[in-house]
Amino acid sequence: MRIAIPVMGFGRTGGFRVLSQLANSWIDAGHDVTFLSPCQAENPYFPTKAKIVWLDGWGRDTTQGAKSWLPPGGLRGVIGWMWLLARGLSIRAADFDVVIANHNLTAWSVAWARTSARKYYYIQAFEPEYYDKNRGLRGRILRWMSARSYQFKLTQIVNAIIYQQYRELHPIGVVHPGIDLSVFKPREIVPTWEDRQVTVGCIGRMEATKGTRDVFDGFQLAVTRGFQGKLKVAYGGPDHPVRSSPLCEVVTPRNDAELAEFYRSLDVLIAPGVVQLGAVHYPVLESMACRVPVINTGYTPSKEDNSWIVPIHSPEAIAATLLKMSEQTELRLARAENGLHATKPFAWREVSEEFIRLINLSSRCNTETSLAICGGQS
Repeated sequence: MRIAIPVMGFGRTGGFRVLSQLANSWIDAGHDVTFLSPCQAENPYFPTKAKIVWLDGWGRDTTQGAKSWLPPGGLRGVIGWMWLLARGLSIRAADFDVVIANHNLTAWSVAWARTSARKYYYIQAFEPEYYDKNRGLRGRILRWMSARSYQFKLTQIVNAIIYQQYRELHPIGVVHPGIDLSVFKPREIVPTWEDRQVTVGCIGRMEATKGTRDVFDGFQLAVTRGFQGKLKVAYGGPDHPVRSSPLCEVVTPRNDAELAEFYRSLDVLIAPGVVQLGAVHYPVLESMACRVPVINTGYTPSKEDNSWIVPIHSPEAIAATLLKMSEQTELRLARAENGLHATKPFAWREVSEEFIRLINLSSRCNTETSLAICGGQS
């Protein structure tokens, strides 16, 4: 199968890891995978075996970083980049059997493309919720564009069961994000919490929806109540008094191997996101794979028997949970072990095979009704 994945560029977020790893797994299984990207984008942060076709402003082949014309910045530039990807796909109409959109903007590109390839939309988040409609005309337009993308005639596959319940979405099945269990794996010895500082960790993010400030507030509150701990933050996050405290350390993992080492250095990971609870959240999944106890707000694969689930925007609950965990050694070990077992179905081989199974299944269905029957309950 010849698969094309158009992208606006290559980032360092979990969604780009998913694309790179799916491509690698598909290539290992004998498929041909190509990324199409504007030529001014950087090389992929997450290594990929896939071919990369760099496009100029007219959708033609060029070299990375070429000084060819590209759309300007701003909203007009975004639309221009969407068009060049659409034209790039159209020029190569005979080169691919399947085209996969992975973001609302590339969904427009795939919808516009003139190609006989089967068109899919891998939905990794319900994106309208991430655009602030109160932040001017640009925010309102991007929010509308993301919502409109779900109305295109693209076969939808979502990355979490929760999205099957969204009335705007009509997926034929679920393909979870995967994880490399040879990288994200447990340390040999699980240290005790007694008579030492407990290392509390989080992935520091600027976006308010990720809940990093709640981690900082909750940790600070726990310390005032006698919790003996230190805070280790990956990548930083918003300004907060606790960040300048001697109890806080900020680190910057440079790749997945270093990120896994970060998780293994923790005694507990906190991930208190505030939107789309029930979706797969990489910090939760990766921590569990490293057998690290997790406090979170209810992201897959978290359950009551493998983690601690707290309400959103509740530093009070975070602080109380940290203090409680200090006294629950057996429960802490048991839930961490259960979390480790919960990550096994997320291995890349399994999720990449499920994606191909859904593509093959949907190709045998000729109407929207039969698509729902064939794949909707998978």
